[in-house]
Amino acid sequence: MSNSLTIQENYSITATTRDATKAQRLYDLFPHYKDKIEFVSVPDFTVPDAFDSILEANQFDYILHTASPIPFETDDLQRDIIAPGPAGVTSLFGAAHRHSGPRLKRIILTGSAAAVLNPFLSPDSDRKHPFTEKDWNPVTAEMAVRSGNSSLAYLATKTLAERVAWDFVQEEKPSFDLTVLQPVIVLGPVLTPLTQANDIEQGARKHVYAFINGERKTTDDPFFSYTHVDVRDVALAHIIALDHPAAGGERILLCSPDVMTPQTVVNSINKHFPQLGHRVASGNPDQIYPSGVNDIGIDGSKATKVLGHKFEYTPLETSVQDVVAQILEAEARWK
Repeated sequence: MSNSLTIQENYSITATTRDATKAQRLYDLFPHYKDKIEFVSVPDFTVPDAFDSILEANQFDYILHTASPIPFETDDLQRDIIAPGPAGVTSLFGAAHRHSGPRLKRIILTGSAAAVLNPFLSPDSDRKHPFTEKDWNPVTAEMAVRSGNSSLAYLATKTLAERVAWDFVQEEKPSFDLTVLQPVIVLGPVLTPLTQANDIEQGARKHVYAFINGERKTTDDPFFSYTHVDVRDVALAHIIALDHPAAGGERILLCSPDVMTPQTVVNSINKHFPQLGHRVASGNPDQIYPSGVNDIGIDGSKATKVLGHKFEYTPLETSVQDVVAQILEAEARWK
């Protein structure tokens, strides 16, 4: 999430990192944040005592447990993708319960809409109702391992990690409550410099930059999901949810009402960057969905109701425009 926003709200931050050298790089990039952010190294967040020393030495009002890194190239789905998610939640929540006392009011878990979606629905499904926070994805660890599919393993770990969090709060009854934020595909500009194409965030790389660099040559090539949320909205949702009473005990999907399809992305690129016409497919501007696709949709309206008037979704067109502008500026430096 955006540390600049939390700092503007006068929070002091203790941030964990697996790689201690990353802290110095961030201090070098953002020296004006140095007095507000302290970095602590946690090389392996899945071990039972990973967070104990931090929580013994500090008292926190709120904890954000953000998305854990997931390697999609592995020969052991259970070990490298499925197990770390729930293990990290168990480690953090246990340490928080043992050491934090009543001062800790809330843990916000950055979950994922992956814990809600059903990947087994076909693109032409006639499901009548969009997914909401009441839904859970049906993928189990056993199913994912049998399939050998890393995407299913990702769905499994996100669901397992969230269920572990809810079960912990229900069974242990700690002083803190829980909010789970579930973003869909995240787009938007990044704060750190783009020194090469691989620095482009995964969502932007697959769903925007792929049309510019030639990977996607047609708008008929479907997306996995036809949704998006701007990264700045995700950051703001975390900040509002820290102390917003209505957010306690809630699962909250973060999903813009704008439809993100190959065609709507291309339409936005071609509208704002006509100079890229020779690089970007035009498709059929009036045919929003690829042939044979029936979008079943995800309902992200709960976020605007629960988080209040400070929260509203950034339009897809703005997200795409800001991403492309940042990429083009970076490309000019790469040449």
